[in-house]
Amino acid sequence: MPCAEDMSLEGASERSALHARRTRCAWMPTSVHAIGRLCGSRIVLAGFRVAERGRLDEPFGCAYTGGDESEPLQRKTPRVKNESNPLAKRSLTKEIIVEAAYRMIDRDGMRAFSMRALGAELGVSAMAFYAHFSSREEVLAAVLERFMETMDTDPVPGERWDDTMRRTMTSIHREFCAHPNMYDIDLDSSASYRGLAAHTRKIVGLHLSQGIPEDVLAKAWAMVDAFLTGFDSNAIATERMRRAISLDGVDDDLPTWERVVRAAYSEESFQNGIEMIVMGVRGLAAPDPCEWRTPE
Repeated sequence: MPCAEDMSLEGASERSALHARRTRCAWMPTSVHAIGRLCGSRIVLAGFRVAERGRLDEPFGCAYTGGDESEPLQRKTPRVKNESNPLAKRSLTKEIIVEAAYRMIDRDGMRAFSMRALGAELGVSAMAFYAHFSSREEVLAAVLERFMETMDTDPVPGERWDDTMRRTMTSIHREFCAHPNMYDIDLDSSASYRGLAAHTRKIVGLHLSQGIPEDVLAKAWAMVDAFLTGFDSNAIATERMRRAISLDGVDDDLPTWERVVRAAYSEESFQNGIEMIVMGVRGLAAPDPCEWRTPE
């Protein structure tokens, strides 16, 4: 039967061995190649695996949590690409990035969009995008530019200038109302200028080719821009409010003034607004007969 002294020595030995096992992954090398973070009682080495004797081994990642000696080392699982997404299987290009960002914003809105979220959508790191775009705003500008390409703004040979205005303004209005999340990019000044540049150049060139004098077009542009911006912004906000109230089950028994305001942003009201702008352009150009057309 061992004496008390032997038992004491044996216990000390066991405690020392246990301490060694619990702390063998807690060694934090000072090398810049190991990145560690201390979270409460947990020490995590991110990006590397620590071998049995506490040396830095091949990249993998491990974490040790103080606790029972039988508790195993918790290893981080390497990130796996989203193979269910067909875009993840193709080489990353500008077109693929814009396509994915376009889909995300149209579906989830601007608030849900970030480079990290876009990376998750495509199954890549957020840093992978910076080989193609310098910033989030540049991606948004590319998305807006692509969206504006869906508008009916191509020249129609022989078309009168006022019919061109009716056609292009109606298309812009309907597309933004059908995709209201895209309008939020238009409101972001850090992205909208670049995103609208190609569209603006196309429309201005179209009207100048019809023969509209530059000074008249500048004044007409101010009217069209103010009308489209204000009308679409309020039409989209009104529709969002209507949907929110409907979802909440609130009675639509509204006061007269609110019914008037809501009814103001109808398709009929929009077309009436276009006709007022056409009349205004004719007044600005008088006594010019305004026989402007797209070249055949």
